[in-house]
Amino acid sequence: MPKSKNIIFRLIFIFSIIIFQNCTPKDELNQDKRHQFPKVWAHRVNNLEEVAEKQSKFMGLEVDLIFSEYQDRLFVGHDTPDTTKNVLFSDWLKKLSKAQRKDTYYWLDIKNLSVDNATQLAHRLKYIARKYHIKDRLWVENPSADALKIVKEYDFQVLLWVDNFYYNPQMDTTSWYQNTKNLVDKLKPDGLSCEYRMYPVLTDYFSDQHIFFWHTPADFTPENVAFTQKLCREKSVQAVLVDYSNLIEY
Repeated sequence: MPKSKNIIFRLIFIFSIIIFQNCTPKDELNQDKRHQFPKVWAHRVNNLEEVAEKQSKFMGLEVDLIFSEYQDRLFVGHDTPDTTKNVLFSDWLKKLSKAQRKDTYYWLDIKNLSVDNATQLAHRLKYIARKYHIKDRLWVENPSADALKIVKEYDFQVLLWVDNFYYNPQMDTTSWYQNTKNLVDKLKPDGLSCEYRMYPVLTDYFSDQHIFFWHTPADFTPENVAFTQKLCREKSVQAVLVDYSNLIEY
């Protein structure tokens, strides 16, 4: 009898676990996975209809922004003509609840950031960041070290967009390293962003920096998934932008 009771107890226990897992809301399971694998971020979340969906799966979201100096507004869009859609960054943020916004990282690729508009943009972004409680959870990305330096003075985290050999075939490793090091020493960025093909050069030469990779292979293939996982396992890598529909475990 004791043995039979023990078997019955075990079966009940296993059955209870299965029932509990099945009853756990899918959103809660997704949120738990987001925290387990926080380096995989969603790339180019510029569509308002995708913001909440992507947030439920990925710990970080990348969005392209264009600043209008005349209107003093930040528009969501990859190219200047996108501003005609009148999608404001504030509208984008409103797609998330306060709790969701505070539990998300933001990679802001500001396409037209320059020395001329950096101060005005920093003021506008500071207002938005405080209003939506995301001040300490965002990074501003751009290739201009001078413009980013101004933004950094307003206590924002900045990502220096780093050049790579595939865009400049004439550049050799030595000159690339020296140019990049000069910019890093000048700006002291919170991270370096670069296209995935610069792995492992970037992580080898700047292992002391936080690395943010983008433009990772978009096709969902076993080889590309394995490569994404490899990037995420690098200690210096903080985020990897993906176009996959779902989170990748690593």
